[in-house]
Amino acid sequence: MIYQAAVVGVSTPFKYQGPGIASTVALVAINLIPRRGLADEAWEEGAEMRARLWLFCSFLVALGAVAGSVAVLVATTSSEGLAGVGVGSVLQSFLILASSLIFWAFRSDGSQGGYGAI
Repeated sequence: MIYQAAVVGVSTPFKYQGPGIASTVALVAINLIPRRGLADEAWEEGAEMRARLWLFCSFLVALGAVAGSVAVLVATTSSEGLAGVGVGSVLQSFLILASSLIFWAFRSDGSQGGYGAI
């Protein structure tokens, strides 16, 4: 945003930052649920279903952020100085989604003392 205003001369509207903020919220929400929480019987009754619902809603937010970043890309292609903002938004949202999936898949449950798959 500062680069756009200083170098290109066009300031970026704040509304184009929404997909990046939403994908960051989804990253945190996805990683709040441990993998063992999806099938662990030690939890209370119905906790497994709530964990799966939380994870599903988190993935919906992440995919909505990717779709929103594509909408930003479409909206900024008509502007001369804002085309890079759209491309950056798509890359940012996709890479945050990919990193949250990788982090969630490879983190350990604590019994192995670290990252078990690495």
